[in-house]
Amino acid sequence: MNQAISNKEKAFYIDPTFNNPTGQSLSRRSREEIITYSRRHNMPIIEDDIYRDIWFDEPPLKPIKSLDNTGNVLHISSFSKSIAPAIRIGWLIASEKVIEQLADIRMQIDYGSSILSQMVVYELLTSGEYDDHVSRLRTILKDKRDYMLSILNDTFSDIATWDIPKGGFFIWVTFRGDINIKKLFAELINKEKILFNPGFIYGGKANTLRLSYAFENKENIKYALQKIQHYASIELK
Repeated sequence: MNQAISNKEKAFYIDPTFNNPTGQSLSRRSREEIITYSRRHNMPIIEDDIYRDIWFDEPPLKPIKSLDNTGNVLHISSFSKSIAPAIRIGWLIASEKVIEQLADIRMQIDYGSSILSQMVVYELLTSGEYDDHVSRLRTILKDKRDYMLSILNDTFSDIATWDIPKGGFFIWVTFRGDINIKKLFAELINKEKILFNPGFIYGGKANTLRLSYAFENKENIKYALQKIQHYASIELK
């Protein structure tokens, strides 16, 4: 946030809960510090809380917006992660003036979201089926996360480290030495048709990458990790 302030940015964007790409969440202290900076420098915060519902063992900390008493935090989220990517419906929590301005801009862009999609989401929410759906989704994703972690523990421990995400879609991997991630990426995509996101595209270190357990089945997860481990081990020698 210091960098945003020194660069005279207009707003500070953050996804503090099950962050993309690391899968990690900010502590309460960090959230309080961000609010303090925001008040001191009158810096608006855009809090993207899109992964909040995808928790595994316990609900996450309250949003940064819950600490806001000046109206500096614009809290946004979406159903695109918890229901389906095609459901382009989200929501925001902000002052009435900001909501009216953003709604007007949205109408100018695409005349608003599909009425059918809105009706589907409304029915899911009012019937209680959304809560049941998200509960099942958490169970599925936690199982796939645990499966990916078991393979990492078995095959990557000598060459990399990682943190265990408590929700979301991602695991952030850091290799134990210098590695040519661009070469690793090219080899895997060209020879094996395996895609991962290099950490440097997010501003991460050159020896990092992001893995996702959200969309692939276990067979593909295992195959991809075995190939990544094989090529990475060669690069690290």
